[in-house]
Amino acid sequence: MNNLCTLLNNLTTNIISAEVKGDRCTLFSKNNIAPQKLEDLSNLIATVVRDDLGTDSKFLITNWSDNNGEYLDFSFALRPDWLVGTPDDKQVKMRISIDLGEGSWYAHMIMDCVDGEIEAWGEKEFKSAELEEYSMPVKSMLEVIHGQYDKKLHDENAKSDTDLAKAAQVAKKLQKHVDAIKKLCKENNLKIYSDHSLDGTSCLYLVPDNMHCLTDDENGEVIDLEKIPYLDFDAMGFDPNYDFFRR
Repeated sequence: MNNLCTLLNNLTTNIISAEVKGDRCTLFSKNNIAPQKLEDLSNLIATVVRDDLGTDSKFLITNWSDNNGEYLDFSFALRPDWLVGTPDDKQVKMRISIDLGEGSWYAHMIMDCVDGEIEAWGEKEFKSAELEEYSMPVKSMLEVIHGQYDKKLHDENAKSDTDLAKAAQVAKKLQKHVDAIKKLCKENNLKIYSDHSLDGTSCLYLVPDNMHCLTDDENGEVIDLEKIPYLDFDAMGFDPNYDFFRR
């Protein structure tokens, strides 16, 4: 049996044994676990989790605990290397729950992000007996979630590729309208300008050829921007030097 399961089995046995004996003064009594003791237990389990991860111990970001009288919950935020740099700051939340009524425990893993849990990207509950079969249970659980995550990512990428193909088809249909706008502007001696300022609009301004875009140190009458007609495409803005499109 691995170290994690040995620790949790012993911890569960000690808690339930104290309840049967009616020993309300013991540090393991479910009604008498001081916050500091609960934190110490959480940190002890975290140490074993790091040992399980071995060279990947950096995956464990933080840990916390909770006692609601029915369950002792020990939670861990894990970020394996395959989640580093993912959108929405994804991580895996692992919760080890000790059932104080039945005297049993189980582990649960679920994908998490800044907006909350996202079970569609990976989730599974692991019984204690199942985890006893593994030499490194935390790594083994992460492998299961990794498989679910990769499948979801593949499905999303396939959907994105389909959407991009549709966008390309629409772009071809729009091009004739863009060409018509350009032709119409040329026939009427108009040039198209876009606002590239940090707080610029998504509008394209139609400026007559006899007007010039001047810098602050050049001479010329400044025309109020509100007087210049524009086309509003309701477009979004981005700077490809700093911004990237992600799936």
